[in-house]
Amino acid sequence: MEFFINRQDEKVQFDRSEVFAALLGAVRDCGGTDRKTANSLTDKVIDYLDAELDEEGFDRCAPVEVVQNAIYKILVDNGCVKVSYAFAKYRVRHELIRKLKKCGFEDASYTVMDMILDDEKV
Repeated sequence: MEFFINRQDEKVQFDRSEVFAALLGAVRDCGGTDRKTANSLTDKVIDYLDAELDEEGFDRCAPVEVVQNAIYKILVDNGCVKVSYAFAKYRVRHELIRKLKKCGFEDASYTVMDMILDDEKV
């Protein structure tokens, strides 16, 4: 994968380190610190995307949602249930923040989203 389409509908250079950071963030949200596993999963995501993009005709450039869906799929397929849940919550949290900001709530915060999304606190 060489490029992806970001949320502003711009074609930008794909950066492997962003996938790694997303995976490592989800691992850390679950109390882990295993960079080796995050690195291995990153390789699997990229391999999956390369194969899938060729099959789907995206011409090595996909929307960010396709990349995020691939991350989630690889987590689930590799038995990383807690990490996949943390990643899904991260996606929902950021979607809510984007929507709130679009509605004029510029100070939408992670704390509020965490309270809404964290079923242990509700």
